[in-house]
Amino acid sequence: MIVFVDGPVHLKTAQMMKDEELQTLLRKRGYRILELSYSGYSDRKRDELYREMMSIIGN
Repeated sequence: MIVFVDGPVHLKTAQMMKDEELQTLLRKRGYRILELSYSGYSDRKRDELYREMMSIIGN
């Protein structure tokens, strides 16, 4: 599994296209992709992202 933690820069069209191309390639190689997004960084947000990731993967 590969986890992408994407911030606001990933909402721009050119970056979204690059991200989709990379993720498509990784999926074809057998990886599972988990995308988490945030609008601003803080220790609290980091902890929320970690909990979200762990709940999705089942730990």
